[in-house]
Amino acid sequence: EAEAARRAAAAEIEEARATLTEIERERDAARAEVRVAEAATAAAMDAFSKAEERNASLQLEVERAAARKEAAAADRGNGDDAVSSADDEDEDDRGNGDDPI
Repeated sequence: EAEAARRAAAAEIEEARATLTEIERERDAARAEVRVAEAATAAAMDAFSKAEERNASLQLEVERAAARKEAAAADRGNGDDAVSSADDEDEDDRGNGDDPI
């Protein structure tokens, strides 16, 4: 009877060890998934940061272009650019059929 109890206890110990091994494998797999997710998150954050930097750069370019456009319009409005005015008149005549060609 004592031998039977010992065998039953040994079987329970083996089952517990097998369960523990399975749990450890699952834990290791979960940790690996977490590492992959963390790497993906870091990559996404880096891409987002780069996109924000690019957006800021493009916004600055847009603002500079708008400022140049305003400055050019102000120059034309002041009559400082006679050549530009003559060019504008030539552009107005294009395609209306009154060119002596």
